Order: sequence, then C-alpha cells, then structure tokens
Amino acid sequence: VAVLRGESEAAATHLADAVRLHERGGNLAERVCTLGIRALALARAGDVDAAAETLRTVSPLLDQLGISNLAIEGFSCMVEAVMALEDAGHGDPSLRVLARKAWRLLAKNANTLSRVHKTRSLVLDGVLARREGHIARASKRWPRAIARAERDHVPYESARARLEWASELPGNAAMRAEHLDLAIATFKLLGTSHELARAEHLLRQHDDHR
Repeated sequence: VAVLRGESEAAATHLADAVRLHERGGNLAERVCTLGIRALALARAGDVDAAAETLRTVSPLLDQLGISNLAIEGFSCMVEAVMALEDAGHGDPSLRVLARKAWRLLAKNANTLSRVHKTRSLVLDGVLARREGHIARASKRWPRAIARAERDHVPYESARARLEWASELPGNAAMRAEHLDLAIATFKLLGTSHELARAEHLLRQHDDHR
C-alpha cells in the first residue's frame, strides 16, 4: 500500500525488516513476495543499486516456486521494478530476462488464482512488448485489459491500461486525453500517486500540443 501511495522510501525501510526475518527461514512464497515488493520500493525511491541487487537475490528463488497465491504480487512488482530501473537509466539485459520470467509466473498464477492479476498480466505484457519493440502486440493488449478490468470491477488495472494506451497515442489525439482523464480520476480516488504523476504529466503534454 505504501508503494502505491508513493511512500517508497518508507516501504523499503519497513520491508527490510521483513526480508531479514525471511532470511532466517519461513515460507518461500512470502519471501519472494517481500523481495519483489521491496525491489519496486527501492527502485522508485531512487536506490537503483539496492533494487538491482534485490532482484538478483530473488531471481534464483523463482525456479523453486509452483502455483502460489502468496507470491503473485511479488511477480508483478518484479516486472515493475525492472521497468523503473530502466527508466532510471539502469538497463541490464539479465534483469529484462528476469522481468519476462516474473511475468510468465504472474500470468500462470493469475490464470489459476486471481482475476485481478489476469488483467495486470495483460497490462504488463503490453508494457514489456512495447519496450521490446513489439508495438502492434502492445497496442492489442490495452483494449483487452480495459474490457476485462471493467468486467471484473478492478479499477486500478483499468486506469493503468488507459495510462499505458494513452502514452502510445499522438500528443494531440482526442482519445489520449479521454483515457488520461479517466485514469487520473481513478488514481486520485485510489491514492496511487506514482501513476497519478505519470498521467498528469502526459495530460500536460497533451495540452501543450493543442
């Protein structure tokens, strides 16, 4: 919750205690989840070296997991963490491979366990595809993700898909502003400050092109 609210430094500090507890033993899925969330918190807080190290720590653990409801949020956060590192100029091919691996586990677990994460796996697949140069594939993900999110009543995923779709559209496209307006309203309601800042920045760019 703290990561979604933009309190990344506080989240990273809090999760450090949880990581130390898991190092003494305990549930593997919980450890993977904790490390994934902490990696994202560190990346968004600007501590790129610690975030990358956390991702490398969790990477070998993924092969030991089967279907796990406890780890599913960690998979999602790992993908997000890698993208945050790339946005900060810390691109690393090995971490991109990890992102795809985490995404595959997310999609596999979501198909079994979670309607929320089914939609999120579509969104993150689109984001990764776009970064890999597969623009047409990415563009097909957004309307599918929005339709699924609205059917399943998962507002964050709907808003996130709209945000990602808008980021691909021309700066003066009317559909871009429509998607961003809807995304901003949802992010404000949910208190997800990181995504809200991205959406507001894109909307200002849209207004500059008018």
